[in-house]
Amino acid sequence: MSKTLADVDTTLRFPDLPPALMSARRRLWHRCVLRAISPLGLLGPATRNAAGIVTYHRVAEDVGLDPAMLNVSPKQFRRQIAGLLKLGYRPLPLRSLIEAGQQQQAFSPRTFSIVFDDGYSDVYRHAWPVLRELNVPATIFLATRYLDSDERFPFDDWSQDTSATARPLSTIECREMLASGVMEIGSHTHSHQDFRNRPADFRRDVQQSLDVLRERFGIETPAFSFPYGFTSLELAEAVRDLGLTCGLTADCQLLTAQSDPFSWGRFGAIESDTARSLAAKLDGWYSVCQNAWRTLRVRCD
Repeated sequence: MSKTLADVDTTLRFPDLPPALMSARRRLWHRCVLRAISPLGLLGPATRNAAGIVTYHRVAEDVGLDPAMLNVSPKQFRRQIAGLLKLGYRPLPLRSLIEAGQQQQAFSPRTFSIVFDDGYSDVYRHAWPVLRELNVPATIFLATRYLDSDERFPFDDWSQDTSATARPLSTIECREMLASGVMEIGSHTHSHQDFRNRPADFRRDVQQSLDVLRERFGIETPAFSFPYGFTSLELAEAVRDLGLTCGLTADCQLLTAQSDPFSWGRFGAIESDTARSLAAKLDGWYSVCQNAWRTLRVRCD
């Protein structure tokens, strides 16, 4: 049965973002960085025996204002994924990376997984057909409270889109994608709140998400993605205790045999990304530049 946001807490909102994230300057900075690192892929990987995770949120046409750069158009999405395959990168189900991480095995070079946060219906409409065509597996992290809603997510303050693709996925759509074998489903909590400094609330909310995934889809031990990428030692320990298989943060880092699966990083894909800029991220060059910038800022401070 469909539901509206009158049935859920409409006070949830995206946490306040730093002004830089809301500005055109940040968009320009991203484009410059992507162009700068793209040729570095010709040098080979900056990090050996590592794998990467590429994150998407929406895959839709023009959605209006997008200050956090969380949308990629369907045409660009196809170019990015098909381009990575052409460059020799091998997509794997997230569960394969998790199994390797649990056994502390070295990751095969040029391997990556694709994940989607939140659970927008345009993943079903626009991304899933491309993934089926190219035989590329992916994982959708659902904010389970909003399954079957006819309205936009209450935390979606960055988009002005009011079309059907802006609504959350339905149970039927999720079951159809699961049956294809291309998509897996993980947990993104139940209500997608900012749970920093609220570990008890976090545990209860994640447990609600697990209950829904078990009842609707028969999923017992899903992977997990932290809302907004916010995590802490307490939150990561809760995810581990609840029996989930990993915890994905917003840290732009590759996965190695030494990485803790409950604090794994990943790379966001944006509209400005090309296959080569994504390849440079998966080769570790984005992380090298980011870490060098962080070190420089600390020294300057």
